[in-house]
Amino acid sequence: MVCPRSGPTRLCGGQYLRRRYAARMRQHEDSKSFLSYLLLDHHQWSLVNGLIHSLSTSFAARDKIFPYPTEEVTAILHIAICDDESQQLERADSLLKKYAYEHPQYEIKIQSFSAPLELLSHVAEKGGFDVLLLDIYMPGILGTDAARELRVMRDNCQIIFLTTSRDHAVDAFSLDAAHYLVKPYSEKEFFAALEKAINNLADRYGVALTIKSVDGISRVELNRLVYAETDNHVQKLYLSDGSLIRVRKSSTELFELLEEDPRFYKCGSTYILNMEYIVELSARSVSFSTGARIPIISRKYAELRKLYMDYSCRF
Repeated sequence: MVCPRSGPTRLCGGQYLRRRYAARMRQHEDSKSFLSYLLLDHHQWSLVNGLIHSLSTSFAARDKIFPYPTEEVTAILHIAICDDESQQLERADSLLKKYAYEHPQYEIKIQSFSAPLELLSHVAEKGGFDVLLLDIYMPGILGTDAARELRVMRDNCQIIFLTTSRDHAVDAFSLDAAHYLVKPYSEKEFFAALEKAINNLADRYGVALTIKSVDGISRVELNRLVYAETDNHVQKLYLSDGSLIRVRKSSTELFELLEEDPRFYKCGSTYILNMEYIVELSARSVSFSTGARIPIISRKYAELRKLYMDYSCRF
């Protein structure tokens, strides 16, 4: 969830209208406060009160059409859809956007794939997603086989299978699927499955750091933090999407914020590693699923290897 989880923000039509509405509401509230200080006679006050009531009714009617979300964004969710039918891709995309609109605490970033091999290639090269909506019957490779490949790659995303048959349900849940939806599914069923996947993510990754960085205030979703490196009293935080955040803290100070999370290991005075991303470990170096590779102190190898094996068995 990370949180996550980045460039200038562009407003869609709904966001634009909601923000304009919020601004007008604030102006409306300011107008009421200002008017309360005016010395008006009874007849004038009756006119003013009528006007305020009319405005309130008008804004209430608008609110039913464009409800303004009051919650702040608390998590960024990266969600992928993989289906060979364009109509199904569009439906899932539309439902995700509606869910995001109704749940403003999540910023949902959507990416679509029309073939499982395209999805697997993307994950291998650029990293995975928080949630994957995966069709089963697709040309070339079944969705369950694609999911199996993801698990081999140590990708632990929440998978929601979308299919026209129940025949693969047992196989799907053996791959630790979050849910199994049979087409045609309803909006209610889709949202329930998505809620379950998000709750699963929250149970596992529901931690993010809001930290002062060199560029301002940054929110770092821990499930996307691959490793941190010390560089002249600055911690360089490398994220799974390739982005970099610089923090003016010592390695010890940063690790104090992370040490309760079993994924993180402080390797000497230079590196803090997220074991979730480790794919190769030797006495000289550590390789991550993002393609990054860092040297390690040989005397730390035995300790790191034991912790990594314990972590792999537990999680």
